[in-house]
Amino acid sequence: MLSPSQPSMIRFGAFELDAASGELRKAGVRLKMGPQQCQLLRLLAERPGQIVTRQEIQRCIWGENTFVDFDRGINFCVNRIRATLGDDAERPRYIETLPRRGYRFIARIKAGVRPASRQTLKHKADSGFRSLAVLPFQNLTADPERNYFADGMTEALITELGKIGTLRVISRQSVMQYRNTNKSVPQIAADLKLDAVVEGSVLSCGDRVCISVQLIEARPERHLWAESYERQARDILGLHSEIARTVARQIKATLTPEEEKRLVNVHAVNPAANDAYLQGRFFLDRRTKQDLDKAL
Repeated sequence: MLSPSQPSMIRFGAFELDAASGELRKAGVRLKMGPQQCQLLRLLAERPGQIVTRQEIQRCIWGENTFVDFDRGINFCVNRIRATLGDDAERPRYIETLPRRGYRFIARIKAGVRPASRQTLKHKADSGFRSLAVLPFQNLTADPERNYFADGMTEALITELGKIGTLRVISRQSVMQYRNTNKSVPQIAADLKLDAVVEGSVLSCGDRVCISVQLIEARPERHLWAESYERQARDILGLHSEIARTVARQIKATLTPEEEKRLVNVHAVNPAANDAYLQGRFFLDRRTKQDLDKAL
């Protein structure tokens, strides 16, 4: 929550960070960033010139009880932020690294302007969305070999949301072309004729899984909802259903009793078996003989 003294629009260089919605823009154009990256940039930009320790970042972004490879996760987030800002770790203009301590935001912050209260905004969600896409989830483990797990999360959420009869959910084949795309949400929405998109990121370590999800109205582009979850790997199916139900509530989708039952009726899984299944699906989609052998 922002205090009355905190401006929700943070401007630096050619960039503008909306702290309320978690959106970063350059010259009015929204830049694609994951929810945890936006949270970290906001944390740093709200304390310009001050050292933000890695321990503080862990507590604020991941939570004190998160059991993941934190060092790898934060390094990935900082690298993605720098890539988006066009910053250089060796000669930084925005984010300075203090080895073994933390980070410091060094750009000059311009005067902020507080936009209208969220309560005054009238969302299309008041009347319900009709079409939605789940964009490919980001893999925050910094290990490309774990992309299959992020893809599995994307496909599972598409499947869960596809159980809602009043909602048109774009197929996996159609959305996978937007992995690492530079297209904005409105551009993707125009391509696929969408009302909204779901974006997210996945960080898995051992028997723990951390997932961040956000819902964005496409036209006009507007952040509607975001949440972070942490679960045991054996409870991943329940997490898929929980996210789907929450998204359905946010977009005012009407669920029949049968649909509600399908989204609630889940069970625990064997984490190793589930991981093997996701790898198999990942290699199966590549369709080469070598990959089909791996999939089998």
